[in-house]
Amino acid sequence: MGVALRCVCIALLLLQCAASPEEQRTQQKMERVQQGMQQWIVEGRDVEPVAALLRQVEPLARAGKAGEIETVLDRALEVLATPAAPSAPREAAATSGPGVSPARAVRLTAIPPGVELIFHQNGDLWAMDRNGGHVTQITFGTERAYEHAAVSYDHRFVVADVFEQGRARLWLYDLRDGVERRLLPDFFHAGDGGVDWDSTGFIYFVGKETSSQRFKDLYRVRADGTGLERLTDTRGADECDPSVVQTTVVYCLLVPEPSRNSAHTEIWSIGTDGSNPRQLYRAGDVFKASAHDPELSSDGRYAVFSRVDSDVPPNYPNDPAANTAHDVMLLEIASGRLVRLTRPGPIAIIPDMKGDAVVFTEISQRDGYQGASIVSASGSDQVPRRIRRGANSVKWIP
Repeated sequence: MGVALRCVCIALLLLQCAASPEEQRTQQKMERVQQGMQQWIVEGRDVEPVAALLRQVEPLARAGKAGEIETVLDRALEVLATPAAPSAPREAAATSGPGVSPARAVRLTAIPPGVELIFHQNGDLWAMDRNGGHVTQITFGTERAYEHAAVSYDHRFVVADVFEQGRARLWLYDLRDGVERRLLPDFFHAGDGGVDWDSTGFIYFVGKETSSQRFKDLYRVRADGTGLERLTDTRGADECDPSVVQTTVVYCLLVPEPSRNSAHTEIWSIGTDGSNPRQLYRAGDVFKASAHDPELSSDGRYAVFSRVDSDVPPNYPNDPAANTAHDVMLLEIASGRLVRLTRPGPIAIIPDMKGDAVVFTEISQRDGYQGASIVSASGSDQVPRRIRRGANSVKWIP
């Protein structure tokens, strides 16, 4: 799921109902924020300013500071109340790479032999094996609000999408030379919902080149900022959550439906050169049955993704608004056959597939667990194997 939607869901989960009038009032405001976010999605408006505020809710909720949460929510509601500005003409895509920011020397650790997964935890990037062992810290010093990270095929670079000052940014870490750079610093918005590499060295992401670009499109660029290409130009919908296998990109499309005052998601594939776009799956409404974060199997026969499951009891039973369980689903592309890989109930998101192993982020109030888990791609309704508490957005290293 894109970071804005995920911020709302996580904030709702952490902000549980209680008996005091203050906490009940705060809960009502959070529900109003959720409704406002839904309307902004329908209108195709930029949700990053609200998402930036909502990211403050999680640490405040963990600390039980309902009063400070209410102040943040009041600010979010003020933003959501602002009228939409008139649409500006869409500007043409750039034809050459805007480059990268100057390199800055930082402390970094190379990817050690034997590790298979990268993840973020406590504002840094880490690596580990599939059993949660050989844990290695990759970045040090500057804590960042990471969403996803991916390692290049030669293991020299790590690219990550990070939220800073209400916008998504791409940070590139050169593990060989020990430097970091901002990638595409001239973009208005670069990243959000996923980032990935192909074997030729291109990085794939969604973004907006200018503030007047209403919807996010899918792009690719090389690590030095050259070769920038816009692969999609979808009017009226946002691309999100891209991933790459061989010469195919799979991604989500967030489609507003103003006539129903709603929106739904779809899963699409496209060639890494922008050719042959194809819809693989149409999911349901956001917050109810929407699909997010698709990943292809290495042979391209299957896709895994998470899907909102609003038919099960709320994962956080003390919060009636937090009915945001997700299931990890397996789609056989040729036949359209769907298999639910994870048992219903917990929040199972951001899956990634390697061979028969599907790793994902699991959140469960009942079990008191938030971290990395693994299931098999050949089972159904499985109890996952939990490999590391606190690990987020776990992804296989090529």
